[in-house]
Amino acid sequence: MIEVKIDSREVEAELKKLEARTENLKPVFEDIGEYLIVSTRQRFLDKEAPDGTPWARNSPLTQALKGKNDPLIGESKSLSRYFSYNASSRSLEFGSPMKYAAVQHFGAKQGAFGRSERGTPLPWGRIPARPFLGLSSKDRAEILDIVREYLAGSPEGL
Repeated sequence: MIEVKIDSREVEAELKKLEARTENLKPVFEDIGEYLIVSTRQRFLDKEAPDGTPWARNSPLTQALKGKNDPLIGESKSLSRYFSYNASSRSLEFGSPMKYAAVQHFGAKQGAFGRSERGTPLPWGRIPARPFLGLSSKDRAEILDIVREYLAGSPEGL
C-alpha cells in the first residue's frame, strides 16, 4: 500500500468545527471520497498531476507499441478507472487497488525491481513519475465546500 498524506490546514480546521458537532464524520468523508473518484478520473483525461504539471509523454518506443501517446492509459484502462476509498467516522483513505499504481505515481528506475528470469532489468526501462493522487487547488476548494455544506445545514445522515 502506498500512502500520500494531504496537509491542508484549512480543510482540517473546518473538519474540526464539524467534529465539534458530531463524532461521526463518515457521511462527509463518503461525499469527499465520491468527489475524489470523479476528480482523479478527470486527471487521467487531462494527463496532469494534481499541481497541474503535465505528465511525461510516453517514450517513442511505447508510443510506437501503443500507436498513441496516452500516458497511464493502458489497454485495459484499469488504473484510470478503479479507485476506492475507505470512510470511517474519523478518517478517509483514498487510492487505487491496482498493484502497479505506486510505480506509475512515483516512477521507477530501470532495474529497480531486479532482473527477470532471462536476466533483463525490471522494469526494462525508466518509468517517469506521473502523480495522480493528491489534491489540486480546485479539489481543496471543492472539499471545503462539501465540509461547509455540512456545517451550514446538517445534511441527512450527519
